Amino acid sequence: MNSKSLRNLPLREGRRTTDALFFILLLGSWLIMVLIGLSALGFHIWNDGLLNIKKGSPDLLLHGVDYQGNICGISDIVKHNEFVWHPNILGVNPDSNGKLAPPFLSVCVISCPNFGEVITDIYGEYSSWKASYDTQPSNILYNCKSTTISMSSTDTVDSSILIFGDFVNSASIIGVAGFVLSMIVSFLYLLIIRMPCVLRITVWLCIYIALALFAAGGYSFLSRSKSLSKSCDSKDNECGVEVVLLKAAGIVLSCSAVLWLSLVCIMRRRIALAINLIRECATALTGMVLLLFLPLLQSALFAGFTAVWTYFCVYLVSSGSVD
Repeated sequence: MNSKSLRNLPLREGRRTTDALFFILLLGSWLIMVLIGLSALGFHIWNDGLLNIKKGSPDLLLHGVDYQGNICGISDIVKHNEFVWHPNILGVNPDSNGKLAPPFLSVCVISCPNFGEVITDIYGEYSSWKASYDTQPSNILYNCKSTTISMSSTDTVDSSILIFGDFVNSASIIGVAGFVLSMIVSFLYLLIIRMPCVLRITVWLCIYIALALFAAGGYSFLSRSKSLSKSCDSKDNECGVEVVLLKAAGIVLSCSAVLWLSLVCIMRRRIALAINLIRECATALTGMVLLLFLPLLQSALFAGFTAVWTYFCVYLVSSGSVD
């Protein structure tokens, strides 16, 4: 089948979607997502408790929480204490009454304490703690991280912030190289492969280059193993192993060359058909230039959907209670 016969194929009339049932299921899942998201935002669609979800508070994800469940810097009782400090993170720092708190117990403080500074528990369940190391504010959740103790998780988070900062600083370069330049190169490629014999020569040249590489690699390894076996000492086990490995690699590559040539001979008509199909597709794309912008439209729609989904998720995740 050549390019002319492809152009003469009859068009199918009355085309329609073949996945109507799954399209309905997709719309249904989107509707359920929107209803759950609106409930997490505080818009209760029904009052009968069907979607009675507590309104979310994204501050839970942006600020730390103390052991009583209050959000540091947000809740009224700790509105002026925006930093989170773990008084007994090492498990060896009791309060002034000798009571040991759980290692991951957290309290809200006005500022990150330094060594020897005394922090009093505002709830009265514990008395007070004396800081056993210097701390400084972290970039995540207003945590007080140690300046003397290695906190691998905090260091990892800070490193990730620097990495994402590089992406932000290089956003313009990524946008130009990743979208504009790639679209121009793609359009030029479509124009080039429409030229007579260019696509056919390119495809078959790549096929024969791959065959030559297999054959040359097999011949090289077999020749090297033959020459090395003549110079090897019979008592040198390492040299014998090298000869065996070289011979095995040569046999594998030689068999691959034979198999590759056999597949090409068997599928030569299908390869020719694929070449003609690619040429016809290139003709259609160059005739309808707006199709090149379809990936951008799909990306924009996907980004919009992801933004809405993420917004709903933030409120849904933060709608629970802190124990």
